[in-house]
Amino acid sequence: MMLGRMIRRLWTEKLGLTELTSKEIGIRLSKKFPQMVQEHTYYERQDRCGKWVLINGPIYGDVRFVGTVIVESKKLADWAKEHAKAVFSSDTAEQKARETLPSWLECADETCEVVTLLDLKQREVLQGDCLRFLWSSWANVWCPECGQWHSQIKEHDADWIVTGKISLRVDDWHCPQGHLIYRYSPQNLRLIYR
Repeated sequence: MMLGRMIRRLWTEKLGLTELTSKEIGIRLSKKFPQMVQEHTYYERQDRCGKWVLINGPIYGDVRFVGTVIVESKKLADWAKEHAKAVFSSDTAEQKARETLPSWLECADETCEVVTLLDLKQREVLQGDCLRFLWSSWANVWCPECGQWHSQIKEHDADWIVTGKISLRVDDWHCPQGHLIYRYSPQNLRLIYR
């Protein structure tokens, strides 16, 4: 961690980026390295989201998710504000989605119990933070096996499956009854000969 801070400090001092926000740093880096910028158009959502937003699940084609994860819009709004301040993307559409997501979530219709689907760029903004939302007790997980919503999961960290000479790293999430909700297995296989 200390090495990371030191590298960041050297990087920001060398490029003259000290005392800048992540957005200002991103803009400067985009100007310095224009080949990194991916220009895409993002059309801001005009609809209102409901009380719940669907973060991950089979409906999005998430093949690793058996269950569905939803988060209450208002609880996600504060996180999205901080995320928009701290993260910058060179993909202009993703960055626009990041900047507009907090206000869209704040305007949620809390009386509407319909679960709202995210658009592609909003999903990219939230990608990888599903477990954080579960740890924060903001999310509910639908288990199709027991047909119930759960506010907690059982996580099996970095389990290794050894079959003969092949080792695979697998992370699983299960509902409290032990049914599979999510399975992560790497795309690349690592062979270990002993």
